[in-house]
Amino acid sequence: MGLAPETIGVATEVATGQRPAAEVSAQLQRTGHPGVYRRGSRFVAVYRRGGRQRKESAASFVEARTLKLARDAEERAERGGPLLHEHVLAWVGA
Repeated sequence: MGLAPETIGVATEVATGQRPAAEVSAQLQRTGHPGVYRRGSRFVAVYRRGGRQRKESAASFVEARTLKLARDAEERAERGGPLLHEHVLAWVGA
C-alpha cells in the first residue's frame, strides 16, 4: 500500500520547500577565503545570523568577501553585549 515515488517527491517538496537535485542551482565551489564560494559567475558569502546559516550573493569576489566580513562583525557585536566601560559609566550615572 505504498505511494508512488513521484507522489512522495511532491509531498516532500511541498512540506519542506526542497527541490529535487536536478532543479537545484549550480553547486558552490570553494575559494581562497573561508565562507566565500563561487556559484556560476557570481560569488556567495555564507554566514550565521541568529543561529541560522544565511547566504548572500555578490557580483565579485571582493564584494562577497567584504559582505562576509561585515556580517560576521555584526554578529559578533550583537553577541558581545555591553562593554565593561559602558556598564560602569551607566552604573555610576556619568
